[in-house]
Amino acid sequence: MKNIKAFYTVNITKRTICLDHIIVDSNNREKGIGTKFMKILIKLANDTSCQIILLPIGFNDKTPDYINTDAKRLRMFYKGFGFKQNIKREIDKTYRGGWWIYRPKNY
Repeated sequence: MKNIKAFYTVNITKRTICLDHIIVDSNNREKGIGTKFMKILIKLANDTSCQIILLPIGFNDKTPDYINTDAKRLRMFYKGFGFKQNIKREIDKTYRGGWWIYRPKNY
């Protein structure tokens, strides 16, 4: 895995893109890899009128040992792309509270 800079898992259904995770290797962080990926994913969502949902690792007490990310930093990262937390399911009743959702203007 030493040549892998980042990896992700995305599931796409009819109108939803579910980002399971994006992990950037610790040696390649702060190089814009995650930002570039998110810009591509958001363009895809906007072009296809899909929402993006995610439950970021590090937002709860169940953070795996291999993750070295500050939860506050993650929240700011996703908020910067227009994600909003689905507290009390006010954005989408389908997804439980805590999930973060991005909705394009044409959704």
